[in-house]
Amino acid sequence: MIMSGKNLQDESVVGLMSEGGIACLVLSLLLIGCGGGGGGSGSGNGGGSGGLIDENSKASDDPLFQYQWHLKNNGQYAFSDTRPVAGFDLNIGDLHASGVTGKSVKVAVIDDGIEADHENLKANMQPGGVLEFCEYPCKKESYGGPSEGSKYHGTAVAGIVGSQRGNGVGGHGVAPDVKLYDFNYLELGSYVRREMEITKKIPPLPSPLLMIQAALGDHDKAKSVDVFNMSYGSTPDKLGDISNMLRSYSDIMKKSRNDRGGVYVKSAGNEFLSIGKGKEGLERCRRAVDNNVTCMNSNFQDIHNIPEVMVVGAVNAAGKRSSYSNTGSSIWISGFGGEYGHEEKYNPRANNIQKQPAIVTTDLTSCHKGYNGVPTDYPLQNAMNAGFLRNFYEWGSKWGGRHLGRFCQYSATFNGTSASAPMVSGVVALMLEANNQLNARDVKWILATTARKVDVHLEPVKNQDGIVLDQGWVENNVGHKFSNAYGFGLVDATNAVATARKHTILPEKEVIDWVSSDDIVRSIPNVSSESSEGTHGIEVSNDLIIEHVQVRFHTNHARPADLRIVLTSPRGTKSFLMSPHSGLVELEGLKPEFKGLMSSNAFLGEKSQGRWQLQIVDVSKGGKASELKNWSIRIQGHKR
Repeated sequence: MIMSGKNLQDESVVGLMSEGGIACLVLSLLLIGCGGGGGGSGSGNGGGSGGLIDENSKASDDPLFQYQWHLKNNGQYAFSDTRPVAGFDLNIGDLHASGVTGKSVKVAVIDDGIEADHENLKANMQPGGVLEFCEYPCKKESYGGPSEGSKYHGTAVAGIVGSQRGNGVGGHGVAPDVKLYDFNYLELGSYVRREMEITKKIPPLPSPLLMIQAALGDHDKAKSVDVFNMSYGSTPDKLGDISNMLRSYSDIMKKSRNDRGGVYVKSAGNEFLSIGKGKEGLERCRRAVDNNVTCMNSNFQDIHNIPEVMVVGAVNAAGKRSSYSNTGSSIWISGFGGEYGHEEKYNPRANNIQKQPAIVTTDLTSCHKGYNGVPTDYPLQNAMNAGFLRNFYEWGSKWGGRHLGRFCQYSATFNGTSASAPMVSGVVALMLEANNQLNARDVKWILATTARKVDVHLEPVKNQDGIVLDQGWVENNVGHKFSNAYGFGLVDATNAVATARKHTILPEKEVIDWVSSDDIVRSIPNVSSESSEGTHGIEVSNDLIIEHVQVRFHTNHARPADLRIVLTSPRGTKSFLMSPHSGLVELEGLKPEFKGLMSSNAFLGEKSQGRWQLQIVDVSKGGKASELKNWSIRIQGHKR
């Protein structure tokens, strides 16, 4: 066990974690960001196979490649009633054919484990690259062994990043020659769930803080990793302030990749419409759904608000935000998450959103486990898991007798920001092969400035009183376009790699540390129309070219879900840090107070000097009197 000899009483941990911090870390073990809400509307335009690939290309050896619309989208059949809209893909172009495949780049999949012997992954698994987090507890007799109920999510994620190309099986990854590391931090979650079912209590665990620190770069196996994929998350019901725990993550991340800084790619979350599948989760999101805003803002997860983490939203096969994908000003970029990949023939109850394509990727080599073996009300969702994989002799004859997946080792229903994050991780691997001198800040800058703008007519969301609840696309003072739904846009592999080759390394990072308003104690107004009420300023004297902005605030408002928070730069650019009607819960007690940490990427490239303004208003009708006690701002950037 990698944490041998260390526990919560270890001197390096004492004082770093609050009870809430430990709870959040344990919760993250239970939450893998692969799902999402259903519902909504869409259109179906038939099925049938089509859009076949060029049989002269190496990729034609991969029989499922023709269904991987995220790699090449010709509007082909993709195991769903609705076909993808041609042209919406990662723009891989000729990169793979020209030899840009992620060679020698190390990608760690921090997840629930990877099936190392999978036919389409084993060639790319790094020897000795497993970081084992569940060695002892997962072997307990009551648990049933380390592989039970685990590895399916990580196997799907790994396939998107780096399944092999041109080997005659399955499809292939965005970076098909990367070296894959298996950091199975989330495998412990399967053990925790099982033990809680039996004992109704959270079982004793090694220090959650030490475990995640190891995975993020503190362990020797992690120090040389280039890209860390984090397709998991939590659903906090309250906001939190910056903590020593968060600072420890940031310090480790900056020192990883042999001190150049690893690239940390994190899924934004899938709670736009619902938090979980139960009645309580739906009720928490009722007001958000009614007002067409996100139920769980990406800023609510504290780790999303540090500059070392690149948060990724999800786009579907029509080039629009995936129905479940969280929004927020901490999102940097988007990848493809798709929708649900259902066909009415197999799931008669599927709605139009569910009938849109999901992602074709690797699954566990078993028809009883993984995404093809998980029981649901309608276990058969599309042709792949209905018989395409269970009776492949008939299907295989269509491709000269080749069996594409007799053992259910591929899925066409994987989705979520869990899928969009590894797409970005794969593109980053291509960039680092093209220019391995890039540091993490360079990678982020290139992705932002080469991203493709999708859903270009995205409009602000307003309530019936005309109050803007969330923004559409906003162009900042230096011409960068940003939205809370997509960040800087959809990742563009060919343009990112081309820019990486000629990129000049950014100047040394500089930080304007927390500049505070001191104790202002101003009332938070209830508003029924747009106004400048509730605006408070801070003067920043230092001048940097902005890369990242963090904001902290302290208020005694009892219902954070009623608040709209907007930050305006000295150049006039507005960024909505928080939209109202979210799933945050009402605070208890006679004198409720909370401190919040949020961030924004919307000001990229602007100058920092001047007066920054924060507006906090209550958009509910009849809210109780409350006050903003103080706020502060921190800016990371560089000088030219």
